[in-house]
Amino acid sequence: MDKRNDSAEDENLLAIGGRIAESSTFGRRLREGFALSVLASASAMTALHFNIVILALPHIARSLDVPLAKLQWVVTGFSLAYSGCLMLGGRAADLLGRRRTFVFSLIVFGIGSVIGAAAKSIEMVIAARIVQGVGGSILFPSTVALINTIFAEGVERNRALGVWSLISSSGATMGALAGGVLVASFGWQSVFLINVPIAAATAISALFALPTDGRSIRRRSFDIRGAIAAAASVTLLLCFLTSAPVDGLISMRSMLLFGGSIASAIICIAVERSVADPLIDGALLLLPGVRIAMVLAAVLMGTFMTVPYFLTLMFQNAYGYSPIETGATLFVPSLSIMLGTQMGARMEARVGVRKLLVSSLLVGAAGTFSLALAIDPAYGLIPMIPSLLLFGFGQGATWSGLWILAGQGVSSDRQGASSSLVSTAMWIGGGTGLALLVGIAHWARVSCVACSGISQDVTGTRAVLITATAFILLGALTAMAARSNRAT
Repeated sequence: MDKRNDSAEDENLLAIGGRIAESSTFGRRLREGFALSVLASASAMTALHFNIVILALPHIARSLDVPLAKLQWVVTGFSLAYSGCLMLGGRAADLLGRRRTFVFSLIVFGIGSVIGAAAKSIEMVIAARIVQGVGGSILFPSTVALINTIFAEGVERNRALGVWSLISSSGATMGALAGGVLVASFGWQSVFLINVPIAAATAISALFALPTDGRSIRRRSFDIRGAIAAAASVTLLLCFLTSAPVDGLISMRSMLLFGGSIASAIICIAVERSVADPLIDGALLLLPGVRIAMVLAAVLMGTFMTVPYFLTLMFQNAYGYSPIETGATLFVPSLSIMLGTQMGARMEARVGVRKLLVSSLLVGAAGTFSLALAIDPAYGLIPMIPSLLLFGFGQGATWSGLWILAGQGVSSDRQGASSSLVSTAMWIGGGTGLALLVGIAHWARVSCVACSGISQDVTGTRAVLITATAFILLGALTAMAARSNRAT
């Protein structure tokens, strides 16, 4: 009888223990889900803003009487600040605390949005974009580092990255739709103002959703000299790449910018070698996966994410679309981007990151090249839809695979540095790609001497798409060398 009672008590204890474990697991997943929703909301805000600003560019140009050559600085100003401060932002996330830097970055981004909404000149708009770029440069590495430390490497982290990518890309999708409505109904200033309540709500939620930062983090040092030198080098390089097509490669301004970039890079290397806690973690650069992820990030930003700039101008100038119609058109690839991010995360578990990246880039290249053949105002949007879908799917799947590759095998205390390295490469690629493609579009337009204004817009965009296809194919060749990293 006693044995039966003991056995029953053991079973009861096991049942209670099982319920406690289930309750603990459920609570942990609930906390992780809340944290992921906050992180993804911040990324969705920046993705939404990126799209709606591009949609607003023609209206900004007309409202403030801005020439096309200066208009690109609305995009380039953000890229300069973003890429120039990314290394500092990633290091700040690792040293000062990821939640602290995440909340601070949202405040900075919100301040930039207020400046943009109140802008009365193109200089103020560019200044607002620079402030937003600084905020974004801190926000992005903090977000990726938080995801890679909250979720364990493997299926759990890949699933979290997939959800993050889905919500982020939904921001881009909403931007394609909401941007046109906002510009048409409330003016281009509204594309800045909409960020303010989103940034405020996300910052407040982060204080409750994200894990607290440890006090020991503050004891580590900051390489401020290396940060300034790295930021100066990247900023001057992007200024050179942007101005060289206009001023000429051998102009005094171009040579000064390029020389200043090289000199700043040399100073940065010298400083990094002399400090105990360097800004740039050299061990990460030895990882083949991180290096490949940096190259692919540059290709992704310089091609896939730059092409909408030219499509927006073409749709409104050559096709005669309104902002709402342009937004509805860009909604097509945005939907396939969302699908691509989800399929990418699932495909990686089945075929591995190398096959995922190579196949995604090939699909994107096919969509980009076929889009170059399909654009023609005489036939409208319908012939372009299959190409836009392939273009978007390739971009979304590449995005997921890229961040899976960048985070594999990297220890938790280096996730911020790793993500900032890849992000810096991405925005350098974006600035380089935009400058190069603007120059190619201008060359194609000028070369088409017999073309009308509409034909020139189409010819320039077609040249941009063919050039982008070539670089995407080079990215696919690079991805063939990808493999998982060992922990470092």
